[in-house]
Parts: sequence; structure tokens; C-alpha cells
Amino acid sequence: MVYFSGTFCGLGTLGLWLVPVILGHNLIALFMALVLYTIGLGGFVPLSAIIPNLVPENKGAAISALNLGSGLSNFLGPLIVSIFISPFGSAGALIALAVVYFLASPLSYFLKTPDELNQAKRA
Repeated sequence: MVYFSGTFCGLGTLGLWLVPVILGHNLIALFMALVLYTIGLGGFVPLSAIIPNLVPENKGAAISALNLGSGLSNFLGPLIVSIFISPFGSAGALIALAVVYFLASPLSYFLKTPDELNQAKRA
């Protein structure tokens, strides 16, 4: 998840902008950008299993936090597009979304189990 999810989604999002600009009306290339995006999006699926296992003593709160993140994405995604599409056009909105996806990869590195956190404190 650290290496592929956000990276592939970001590359796919940039592809949605760059493929028509560089290759014109190339439907196969556009589909390949979408395939890259969906592969990355599929990489986020294990979060539903990983997050509750990070906090085994309080799985309900972990699932609530996961659901909050899912719900906020339904609010923040359109908000990002609304902010960037007027001044920068669709290219600016796609670049802004790609940056958010690229930031997701390094941020997911910090998801640690309680055992990993205890080992880090001991070291």
C-alpha cells in the first residue's frame, strides 16, 4: 500500500490530463491511464482489514475513524475540484488530486501496529 496505492492513483490521474494533451483522442491510452488508476485504488482496499488490527483493543473506534476518512473524502474531493477548476481549469484540478494521491503513499508509511510502535520506543 505504501508504494503502489497513492502512486498509481496519482499517475493515473495525471494520465487523465496528459494523455489527451499528448496523444489526442487515443481511447486505448486513456483506458490504460484509467487501468493504472483503478489498480492504485484497489491498493487502498486492505485498509478495511489493516486499520482495525492496528488497535485490537478498540476496533470500533478504528472502524469509525476509517469511516470518517471515507466520508471526508466524499466532501474533500469535490471541494478540491471546486477550488482548483475555476482558476486553473480541469488540468489544475487533476494535478491537485494527483498531489493528494502522491501524498497518501508516504503518509501510509506511518501506519504502525502497537508492537511496531513499542519496538520503536525501545530502540
